[in-house]
Amino acid sequence: MRNNLPLPHFFNPFDNVQIGVVAIAEREEAYLQRYPSLQSIYNSIRDKRSSIRRREILASYALLLDMIGSEALTLRHSPSGQPLLSNRFISISHTRGLVTIILATAARVGIDVEYVSDRINNVVSHFMREDEIATATIDRLKIWCAKETLYKLFPELNLTFRDIHVMPTSDNASQGQFTATLVEQNQDVVVNYVVNEQYVLTFSVLPIKQTDDAMR
Repeated sequence: MRNNLPLPHFFNPFDNVQIGVVAIAEREEAYLQRYPSLQSIYNSIRDKRSSIRRREILASYALLLDMIGSEALTLRHSPSGQPLLSNRFISISHTRGLVTIILATAARVGIDVEYVSDRINNVVSHFMREDEIATATIDRLKIWCAKETLYKLFPELNLTFRDIHVMPTSDNASQGQFTATLVEQNQDVVVNYVVNEQYVLTFSVLPIKQTDDAMR
């Protein structure tokens, strides 16, 4: 830990693509002590958010500061809530106790993370299509995360769970790829995954030309 903050984990799955994952600290003050520049962010959310949400926001900015320095403070959001940076593509995801961010310079990106829990099995009918087959909890989490990832990758399409078909690889690998399909567009998108005992993480990286093709 650094000043009572969990250590982030960074990796670069492709050229010019960076992912950061970090646990969320239990105390808001720990972020302000380590990152004084977050004081203005904290002032803007102090009276408007729950403690959990405030810590999620502070953890996101802190992770982004570690990834790109002071440029993190230029983060803004679209009317729909999509995070935006002036010269990078970005996607952010939170789950219980975790935040992850993906950045790219020449490609759209989407990311999602969920902690491993059997609770996903209680909502299968909510997010899985009838033609999607998955019985293992991890595979169902892959499907959930993949659909959330594509929802963030294509915000202008207003996708629903039924608009995306996912057939994840059913194996014990800690990382790999599978394909998700935008049903109406008949467009396949590669989804990358990372699995460990704590969480399932999926992300997609789509070069700009491929993004244009998917929207046609």
